[in-house]
Amino acid sequence: MPPAARRLMRYLVTGGTAAVVGLGGFGLLRWLQLAGIPAPTCGFLAATVVNFLLSARFVFRMDATWSRYGSFLAGTLGGLTANVSVTAICMGRLTLPWAAAKTLGIAAAFFLNFWIHSNFVFRNRVGSRVARAEGPRS
Repeated sequence: MPPAARRLMRYLVTGGTAAVVGLGGFGLLRWLQLAGIPAPTCGFLAATVVNFLLSARFVFRMDATWSRYGSFLAGTLGGLTANVSVTAICMGRLTLPWAAAKTLGIAAAFFLNFWIHSNFVFRNRVGSRVARAEGPRS
């Protein structure tokens, strides 16, 4: 399997793990009766920390630095924008059921985030430890 395909599969596992953390954090905060915006916000932020740490080490095999985390969050906003936009278009213009629309939005965000994180946040530099270990990028 090509290195890019292996990274994509690891990214899928990482994203799934982060989704469970986000949902679990949200559920815990709701159980503690934290209402409104703070519960999903805290769940989302916990998920982004887990996603970043796992992506850095497990997917891209790079150090998890503060500057890289800032870039990761900026890239994640692109995914959020794609998710919301695709979901809205699918529900509004295409009149898809909400579950189908949201699934397409999540898929769009997943692939956009992978592309952003691969090409900007965790970009291999020629001669780096990861570039030598995985060979040329595909």
